[in-house]
Amino acid sequence: MSRAIWSYKHRFSVDLNIVPLELRLSAVAYIRFFFVEKRIFDQNIWSIKFFPFHANLIKVIKQKGKPAIIEKPSSEFSYYKTKLLRKRSINDGCSVQQVNGRDPTDPAFLLSTELAASLGELSLSYSVGTTPGGTDVLPWSKMTKPVLLAPLKLPSGIPLYWSVKGVTTDGNSMVRSCSLSTYDNTVPSGRIDVLYPYTSHPKRIAATIIVFDDSPLKENHTYAIGLAPGYKGNQVLDWSVFNFTKVVKHFDNIESFSRGKDGKLSVTPMKSLKTKDHEECALVCVNTGEKCISFDYEFHSETCDVHEVIEGPSADLKVSGTYKHFERIGVGNTHNFEYSFDLLHGERYYINAEVTNSLMYKSLLSSKGTIVDFTPPEPHFIGNASQDELFADKCHASILQSCEEVTWRQNHRKIVDGKDAATVYNGHHPEKETKFTLTNHFASANWRPFTDKESGISGYTWAFGTSVCRTDISDFKNPHQHLSDKRFWTYTGYARDIHLPDGKYYTTVQAINNVIHGGSLVTTVCHSTPIVVDTTPPLFKGVSDILFDEDFNIMAIYFEAEDKESFLSRIDFGLGKTKHDVEVRGYSEISYPKRENPYILITDLNITDGEPAWIRLRAVNNVELSKAGHSDDPILIDRTNPIAGEVLDGNTIGQDQTYQPENNRICASWKGFYDPESGIEEYHWGVGTFPGLDDIVAMETLSRSTKNKCSFANLAHNTTYYSVIEAKNSALNSKTIKQSSNGGNYQLT
Repeated sequence: MSRAIWSYKHRFSVDLNIVPLELRLSAVAYIRFFFVEKRIFDQNIWSIKFFPFHANLIKVIKQKGKPAIIEKPSSEFSYYKTKLLRKRSINDGCSVQQVNGRDPTDPAFLLSTELAASLGELSLSYSVGTTPGGTDVLPWSKMTKPVLLAPLKLPSGIPLYWSVKGVTTDGNSMVRSCSLSTYDNTVPSGRIDVLYPYTSHPKRIAATIIVFDDSPLKENHTYAIGLAPGYKGNQVLDWSVFNFTKVVKHFDNIESFSRGKDGKLSVTPMKSLKTKDHEECALVCVNTGEKCISFDYEFHSETCDVHEVIEGPSADLKVSGTYKHFERIGVGNTHNFEYSFDLLHGERYYINAEVTNSLMYKSLLSSKGTIVDFTPPEPHFIGNASQDELFADKCHASILQSCEEVTWRQNHRKIVDGKDAATVYNGHHPEKETKFTLTNHFASANWRPFTDKESGISGYTWAFGTSVCRTDISDFKNPHQHLSDKRFWTYTGYARDIHLPDGKYYTTVQAINNVIHGGSLVTTVCHSTPIVVDTTPPLFKGVSDILFDEDFNIMAIYFEAEDKESFLSRIDFGLGKTKHDVEVRGYSEISYPKRENPYILITDLNITDGEPAWIRLRAVNNVELSKAGHSDDPILIDRTNPIAGEVLDGNTIGQDQTYQPENNRICASWKGFYDPESGIEEYHWGVGTFPGLDDIVAMETLSRSTKNKCSFANLAHNTTYYSVIEAKNSALNSKTIKQSSNGGNYQLT
């Protein structure tokens, strides 16, 4: 509202009153469940507020006889200009500013012109373009007044040019131009990178914040440290003031960007085009200007996407094909946070910051957090461990340790597992223990994955030695060094080009977690179960006894064999036509009987009665080396007795004598004894005073080829003496038949 005042002093003044105006769009939502109603949403969605203002624009005082006095505008007007308007471009007859204090989704500009003052009454219009005089952003639009407040969302990050045209009533026109270097409709973009995602340091965390924005940042900003991201994350350090350091470094090649990360940003790029490689894509970003602060490059399709944002709250980094993400370095605003306090194991500490630019756009940034880990990795079941201790080995516990600011705390857990453990295994068969091996030119081991709930596992090493925990055969190595990703880990280690004499060897495995700051934490598991290298066959001493049960058809074979290195795993049983083959019955495998006087039982002998066969036994050790042996004689199954022949008295073969001619000597012969299945193995001959007795001449063993026999004896007058023959067959369970003579009488006269 303007007001003119004339007085005796001829005073003229123009005052400006701006009435406060605020527009607000609010929404409230309720949910009703039966008879209960609850408010679930009540917020302002959109608002705009004008500042109240009163100021004198000009004052002219004219007194008689004195020159006119022209007073300058009041100080409130200058204050209004600096408080309400952020960017201002003034050319002759045109001025444009972006209004601050508005929501970034609803920006506005204030356009004013002095054409009306210089030309009088005229028709005004304006346009906006990306080049001077251009209309590609906004075509010519009518201005009802010389000052226009327009809430419009225009392209950001590039220079914009306003043109104001005034046309008089007689058709004359004049155009005035003004511009803004950028039109900002985004909150400050950036992120907080923690110095380390995990720490074993008991007292220190640190991070770096980097922010990019089209508009200048305010001088003071706030940050807090707590147990949650966002405004509520201030349990450790309440909101405090910090200031940015402006960094400006200029490069014109790939050195302008950080090392590429896997993935691409989840936002629409400023532009997308094809380039021959990522270095050319970097040049595209550099040539775009400081608005381009990152780019994505897909190596497969040669696609180059340039961005005006970096990874942070407004853009996530997502793995996609062969995309790599590169961030511009040497530009933006940075600040390093560092804070010391007593950290708690297992907690995740967040650094949160609220950043404000000169348009009063606010951005809340939160780090991904730093997890505190004071415990080494946890192995699988270690059984009844003979050792489980913690040591303060600093950065000397493993070759894979990553260490910065290593602490004095115990960081190395050393375990010697029990015999029933299930963490480390000898050999390369997953989760299977190999106790014996014939291979002596390489070694292998496997293990179950270790766990670390706080920081995870960064890698493993393994070693091989001649005693528990020793590494004298193969020192610690990283078995996954050649693999590009943890997804391909095999949890298996190999040591090649070595020579192992027969004997026992032991495996050791280490797991290292992901902590760097404070030093990695390490768990070492020494496997107490050895793997035995054995390149020699067992020692087989022979068959010591054979027992056969005809009723149940079961045979027991006693033997002597041993293997001091890998021990015996089984005995193979076979039957042969000779002592060198198993043509009657092929080898069958029988587990080695672990007893003091070992024997094997054959319950399915199934050979034909009367068919001779040689027993063959083969002792096999735990590395499949074997030594075979055989019985001293073949076996023959005969379930019937021999057939008896005749026993003749006297010393004449084939003749039976009724009288004995001598008193100190008695003789007999025999014939017709045989066994159709097994044959006669031997005879037993004796003499007695009654058939079947041997009270005169005790039984004497004779070969199967003997057909007669005489023996010294004291014979009594007129006494009859009887010879007895016991024929024994050649069966495994030998049988006999007895036959006596009809007697011979001795007479003195």
